Amino acid sequence: IDETFKDQTALQVACYEGKYDTVVFLVQHGASVNLQDKAGDTALHLAANGNESDIMKHLADNGANVNITNAKQQTALHITVNKSNWKGSNVLINKGADPSLQDGKKDTVMHFVVSQKDCPHDTLKSIFRSKMAKFSAVNGNGYPILSFAVMKNNKYVVDLIVRLNTKCTSDTMSDGRTALHLAAANNKVEISHCLITTGKADINVKDNKGRTPLMSAVFSGGTLKSVEQLIKFECSVNAQDNSGDTALHILQTQKSSSMMRKRRGADDTQMLCFLLENGANVLIQNKNGKTPIDLTKDETEKLLIKTLAKKVIEKSFAKTKSGFTFPADWDDMGEETILRVNIEPSKTDLMKQQWKDVKQMFDNTLPQARIVSIQSIQDKFNWEMYQVYKKKLEKQYGIGCANEQNLFHGTLPDKVDLIVEQNLDCRLAGTRVGTLLGKGTYFAKDAKYSDGYAQSDSNGHKFMFVYSVLAGKTCCGRDDYVRPPLQDTNNPNLFFDSCVDNVTKPRIYCVFDNTQYCSKYLIEYT
Repeated sequence: IDETFKDQTALQVACYEGKYDTVVFLVQHGASVNLQDKAGDTALHLAANGNESDIMKHLADNGANVNITNAKQQTALHITVNKSNWKGSNVLINKGADPSLQDGKKDTVMHFVVSQKDCPHDTLKSIFRSKMAKFSAVNGNGYPILSFAVMKNNKYVVDLIVRLNTKCTSDTMSDGRTALHLAAANNKVEISHCLITTGKADINVKDNKGRTPLMSAVFSGGTLKSVEQLIKFECSVNAQDNSGDTALHILQTQKSSSMMRKRRGADDTQMLCFLLENGANVLIQNKNGKTPIDLTKDETEKLLIKTLAKKVIEKSFAKTKSGFTFPADWDDMGEETILRVNIEPSKTDLMKQQWKDVKQMFDNTLPQARIVSIQSIQDKFNWEMYQVYKKKLEKQYGIGCANEQNLFHGTLPDKVDLIVEQNLDCRLAGTRVGTLLGKGTYFAKDAKYSDGYAQSDSNGHKFMFVYSVLAGKTCCGRDDYVRPPLQDTNNPNLFFDSCVDNVTKPRIYCVFDNTQYCSKYLIEYT
């Protein structure tokens, strides 16, 4: 009954072709369920390849070894997970399949399943709750399972793993980086929040270079959200790496390097101010005897750093009545409540950086346009209301998880002054752009899209605002929405915060609360 034809037994052929009754007959008459062909495949492997879950169960019930590996060192469970056969995967897990066995590329089933976005939560729980699950298993690319889940942006699995085993947050790659280092460097703030709060991750853990997650966030560039989040969780702002560098040293080194400047993000100026506002010490020397000021080439920026550092010591930052500190890069407003400041790149290095940051965002999708001027909009009242709303969202979703975005809004020339003075008004929804996503205020990720709603004045100039927008939790919009729908129909108090055109890759946002957005810049262009 176990005689082979073209290297396979009758049982193996029947398993692959899905002949359930034949399989039952052969097993009843003594067919060997664990024989392997030249590729190392057993009847169970072949049933897995054919997505034959019922046959797999029958084989497992009749002595099939669920942990035999083939020539690729894969078990049947590797195959079912890779094929998204969740019924078959559950059969194998329930029969004792080991999710920690590594294939020829050193991938475990746990690594496989993290990459499968459609895996049901029940199957994920079964795999990761298995008594044989080894969370410290490292794949061929050097990723422990938790770090791999971070890089795949699989928030559900990250949360599941740290709830099952908080020690996983200490697992490192060969370079000493933990899951929190990776989350911080890649701006995955919701995952970082989970690692810190649920996983009890050490917020000041160091890699082999002595770098903390904060340093990783600064080094990677364009990760202001992660920097803000880590500092709000009270990480050590002045921790030093093996070279004696602090996060501020690293930021200034990156900015001063001509090669590194090309890959820096648009948040560097705000990152510098935020570090200084929160106690970054400008006098700490690294092992080369250099302070962050020594690493700053521009004299104007050196003066800015010294001024902000002095304000920290003297606790002289201007604050709102609610206790929020105004942005450190704002000009002195005196008794004014709204101030428009012309950004002149030839005047100071700070303005040069601001101009560069805004131009970079604008040019990403509208490079053919020519910027005539950029103004910074300083609005005390709207900024304070915006901060109150941000605090509300962070209380609801976690520190750093308000989903803050820099977005564009094109407008008419005769509306510019009114918008600066009174902000955009949700109550006027649909008067110009329609209500495709709801009756709210519209913003776009791309300047090119907003350009379609900006009209030229008599000089041929157009106007576009850059806004900070608190998108929070988003959902697809609908033209009859006057507010976002419920996140959970069982919770009548929990609504989505904004509507978008595409939840996975949103380009257009519709917001329904005037305090959810605050103007930052006004761009005049042709």
